[in-house]
Amino acid sequence: MSDEKGEFKYIQFPLCLLRMTYHNPFEGFNSILNFGIVHYSKSFTSYDIKDVAKQLMYCYYRDRDFIQSSLLEAMELYIESTELTVDEDYNGFICNSFDAEDSIFNLLEIFAKDEKVKQMAITFHQLRQVRQNLSLTKFSTDNILRQYEMAVKYQRDFEAKFGTDVMPTIKATKLMEARNTLNNLDYFRAYIAIKSTYGRNLFSTSNKIAVLARMLGLKSKEAFEFYTGNSCKQDKNLLPTFKKYSQRYHMDNLLLTMAEMKYIMFLSIPKVSHIYFSRYMQPMELADLVKGKKTANNLKDEIKNAALSIQ
Repeated sequence: MSDEKGEFKYIQFPLCLLRMTYHNPFEGFNSILNFGIVHYSKSFTSYDIKDVAKQLMYCYYRDRDFIQSSLLEAMELYIESTELTVDEDYNGFICNSFDAEDSIFNLLEIFAKDEKVKQMAITFHQLRQVRQNLSLTKFSTDNILRQYEMAVKYQRDFEAKFGTDVMPTIKATKLMEARNTLNNLDYFRAYIAIKSTYGRNLFSTSNKIAVLARMLGLKSKEAFEFYTGNSCKQDKNLLPTFKKYSQRYHMDNLLLTMAEMKYIMFLSIPKVSHIYFSRYMQPMELADLVKGKKTANNLKDEIKNAALSIQ
């Protein structure tokens, strides 16, 4: 994963991966980014298999490092067996036009009989679409796929213990900035945690303990107690953050600073544990949203009660 120019491009990942950033921040955020890239690539399900073959041959001649090593090795075996012909003189180009019809035809025949190579080629094509869509410059396909598989296993093991995880979305630029600078990580983790509570909704209702748990990559109460409680499974890498933000002063200061940084907005009511969270907006704007929701709910209850009264 590397530089990204599309400011508003989002990627998605399981919240549990955030816990990895407490063990090795750079590698943890890199795993999140690479999971997000492959997860995003799987959304590119509409393609012409001939175009897949054409792009594969183009990269073979002009951008060979982008092709994952397993696919490149398979291509070279077919080249050695002469089932895949290559243009060693002009690299598939006639003047300034790419014309590798013989090689493309060979690849289509290979795809028809070798499903594994076909699927690797489709994965290559999908990742290439993501690279273009997110305007990525440097791109290690092998590394991205390797870290994705590791992250998927991590997610699978976590969900087997604690149930289905939440999948927050985040700007690729913000993730890369966090990974590259490792600055203000508490604020960034808290931003992801809070963002995961409201998702595509305008706002959410949560509390400080739930925000802290999600900052650690732990959505459920069971996971939170498992990794922060007094047990042999306690994750000591999480404890400094857990202990700090379990204190009211530090958590209150964290939330206020995030609002000042225009990460989020929140409203807390005295002597009430729950807090309203949203993307950054003016406090009264959030208050109006909350009041509007309450009015709608009250009306719904009134309609229901009125209907019951005429039975």
